[in-house]
Amino acid sequence: MSDERIIGSSDGTWFEDGIDRGRVLIAGEATGNAYSLMELSVATRSVDADFGAHLHRDFDEVFVIRQGTIEFVLDDQTTTLVAGDVVRVPASNNSSSRTEPINRS
Repeated sequence: MSDERIIGSSDGTWFEDGIDRGRVLIAGEATGNAYSLMELSVATRSVDADFGAHLHRDFDEVFVIRQGTIEFVLDDQTTTLVAGDVVRVPASNNSSSRTEPINRS
């Protein structure tokens, strides 16, 4: 799109991380490193997936759960999130997440 304030469904910089894929919708450089916006699709797995504990010192993260269920750990608190839930991880806070396999029987 010609207006950088509008992000179309095919815009952004696409990337892959293992079997997951996503796109950077707004890069930090475009906002003076105030924030960046990414969309990530976590692939369906046949086994549990554990995205280990980590933190980002320079920026917050916000997750919007669009489908499915995820166990999310923020510092030492574990919460089960479902579609429609949102979690904000402030900079320098530990977080991790875990998904369970989808049973397609």
